[in-house]
Amino acid sequence: MERAPEIMAAVMRRAGGKGKNWDSRTDIEAAIAIAQALADGQEIPGLQAAVLNNSHLLIYSIGSPWFSSSKVWLIEQFFIRIGRGPVSCAMRDLDDLARAQGATTVVMATSLAANDTALGRLYAQHGYGAQSTQHIKEL
Repeated sequence: MERAPEIMAAVMRRAGGKGKNWDSRTDIEAAIAIAQALADGQEIPGLQAAVLNNSHLLIYSIGSPWFSSSKVWLIEQFFIRIGRGPVSCAMRDLDDLARAQGATTVVMATSLAANDTALGRLYAQHGYGAQSTQHIKEL
């Protein structure tokens, strides 16, 4: 990505410098390093990155879940605003990207959101429906 330095600066700003709104299990340094590597054009097996509408960074994987092997899914791994622009345009670009990748299903999550409910409502406005809930236990 030709905008790697400004993209990473925006990711750091949105992360509050140290990812203050992120789950305590998130290794912010590792997340930033992976995002930087992808932005620099490095290949990381199973991950791809795209800038949508010049306003959002999407890190995603493409695959077929074990229970749906005949379909290709685009699975969001990280989605964050990095610039100005309507999220509706970024979501439209996401649909176009998924189709270009041959995906028939797009999975978006809210695990790093400051407000899961608000982000879930935003996804619902763009045709997404809640399909599951994660339960995490620390050992």
